[in-house]
Amino acid sequence: SPVCLGETPTTHCVKMAALIRRSHLLPNNLHQAKIAFSTSCAASTAKKYVRMVPIREDENGLPSKAIARSTLASLSDRGFCRPMKPYKPADDVEDRVKAIFEDVLGQKAESSWLQTPIAEPLLKFRLLTRCIKEFGHDIPSSQLMNVKCADDVVEFFSTPIEGLSPYETLVKQKDQLPKNLHVVPNYVRFHPETDTFFGGVNAYPGTSTIVTGLKAKKKYKGYVASPTWPYTISST
Repeated sequence: SPVCLGETPTTHCVKMAALIRRSHLLPNNLHQAKIAFSTSCAASTAKKYVRMVPIREDENGLPSKAIARSTLASLSDRGFCRPMKPYKPADDVEDRVKAIFEDVLGQKAESSWLQTPIAEPLLKFRLLTRCIKEFGHDIPSSQLMNVKCADDVVEFFSTPIEGLSPYETLVKQKDQLPKNLHVVPNYVRFHPETDTFFGGVNAYPGTSTIVTGLKAKKKYKGYVASPTWPYTISST
């Protein structure tokens, strides 16, 4: 580089050495500065848009009504065709529950005994197991949370059960259904021993039909097909 007036060659060499040294350090410093700037910008942006959403609980203490509705709907759909044991309540359900209630508590029941809360787990267990044995009617796990006082126990054991699933109820009332609703009580299932039109071969070779339900096994036969050719079939 040209030498300025008034500079000695030694001074000029010293300045050039300093500039060269600074030029080697400058890219690293710029890179680190860019990283620091980007990090600070990202942090400030995140702070700007981050919003704390509190977890809300509904009346039953569930974390979210949306999640609760989805879970309950799933359980409802899963148990839509679940068979239930028929139950016809006796005429003296309240008196018999009261006698069991007094025996479990070991004291005379008050006039407002139906409103007595059943919060203690051991008391609830003893009362319900005695009632189940007395009436021969089980309480499903899904109903245990609804039993909060003695009146709930009386109401449960006073409710008749037809022993039909909602779908079977529709079949029973098929004459009262709308004209655009058709219910099939006994649906058709493929089986190689009875459907021999194509030599016992179904539309999906190599697929099996396995019937797992105890009630369904009485109505439908299953079979196991080999997943590879020649797709041999054996009954279950």
